[in-house]
Amino acid sequence: LKIDLEQKRFRTLRIKSHNDLSAVSNNVFSITPGRQNNLWLGTANGIARYDLGSGKFDLYNRFNSEINGNVVFCSYVDSRGYLWLGHNPDQVSRINTSNWQNTPFKYIIDDDTTGFYAWAISTITEDHEGDVWIASHSGGIYECYQGEMDFRNLKFESDGQDLMLTANTVEFDHQQTLWIGTTFGLFYLDNGSDQLTEFEAYEGPTRFREGIT
Repeated sequence: LKIDLEQKRFRTLRIKSHNDLSAVSNNVFSITPGRQNNLWLGTANGIARYDLGSGKFDLYNRFNSEINGNVVFCSYVDSRGYLWLGHNPDQVSRINTSNWQNTPFKYIIDDDTTGFYAWAISTITEDHEGDVWIASHSGGIYECYQGEMDFRNLKFESDGQDLMLTANTVEFDHQQTLWIGTTFGLFYLDNGSDQLTEFEAYEGPTRFREGIT
């Protein structure tokens, strides 16, 4: 759905056969601004690049590129220009869009500092020092130092429950405090520490936090 704020008009972009200006998937999970007047769209068919000038779509997936998964739930362009993808299967890819070389972050099933243990990746973002933070379902939060393979997994327990088991979303504010939306409510992590604080507690369905902007 494209909205013209000046004209107050809506335009729906859908798949149309033999039309280069049509969408590449009707199922879009995420939208990320690119660096060259484009948008990256995470879809059920792969990651799509939408040229805002020409209105054309280019689709990249496991059939025509080094991307390991077709279902892309989220994406992020970091300060180095790398395109990060959270997808199924195989969880996370870091793409150099100049040559489409992929650095995959493997899926693991035991304690390992070079892989992810997560059912799905929900959000990817970056702090002011260039570290990439990844929120996952069932795996907690991952911090990738300088966007490289060296990373740590953050989990926090309270009364025997893992609060970070399902992190739906993460985002930094202007003071570089990390805000985390989970199935147990909203939390924040003070800059430079591992002190997790619950912002507010709710009962019922309002405990779930799916997005932070």
